[in-house]
Amino acid sequence: MVIKFKESKECKCYEAFVENPTDRNLNKKFTGIFNSEIAKASVKTHQRLKNFESANAYNKVYGSSDNRIELLSAQEKKDALVLKTRINGDYRKFFHTIIDQDYLIKENWTGQFDEVKHIYVYEINKHNYKKA
Repeated sequence: MVIKFKESKECKCYEAFVENPTDRNLNKKFTGIFNSEIAKASVKTHQRLKNFESANAYNKVYGSSDNRIELLSAQEKKDALVLKTRINGDYRKFFHTIIDQDYLIKENWTGQFDEVKHIYVYEINKHNYKKA
């Protein structure tokens, strides 16, 4: 899949680190914003997402795990569709799906994971749900 990131401090830091995880400076910046516990899992999840052609292909392999791509609940019909995946079982990465160069709207979603080939990451949640 093609992965684009929002121009925010957190997203750009995340992108820089997962694209070059051996850079010590990027690692230090990453752990300053995010929990160091998710560093390895973040790189692993990012590489997995990039290696699959679509969300459907990804979910065929990881669909029964915590790292599956799934629909965010409680979205309004006219809102841009939001999908998510978990990182390390607790932290979450939220993204919009882009089909035909535009965001897919929630009311147009019929479960077409095979069409999800471009994603736009707009938030990496820093909340550890396991500790909540």
